[in-house]
Amino acid sequence: MNSLGQGIDLATLRKIYDRREKERLKIKARRHKGWIKTRYEFCRRRHIKKGFDPNKMIPYEEFREFFLDKKFQKLWSIFIKSGDVKFKPTVDRIDASKGYIRGNIQILTLQDNVLKDSPFPKSRARFHENQIMP
Repeated sequence: MNSLGQGIDLATLRKIYDRREKERLKIKARRHKGWIKTRYEFCRRRHIKKGFDPNKMIPYEEFREFFLDKKFQKLWSIFIKSGDVKFKPTVDRIDASKGYIRGNIQILTLQDNVLKDSPFPKSRARFHENQIMP
């Protein structure tokens, strides 16, 4: 019995913790790939719901490639390290009247995406100064 009154010694607890921590880090590193697929499905449903032609939507392969560049990796890293939802990556339509098509999407933080559509001029100015991903 250990000092905690349990039948597991401290070395075993450390091994369990280390194994769980390694698995958690692996999941964290892979998580952005799941995010891309989830975002694509969300965008596809939204594209159709807004009345756009589903055949004109950007194909998944191109969508995926768009999000595997260094800018996305940097943004994803900031979000994971901070744990703050305002840094969560979002998919933004540059021109909302065109849907999710080639050349009309960009990655923004949740905060920047909200500020982009803000009716307050100071907020919009702040968005343009702080835009992470053009």
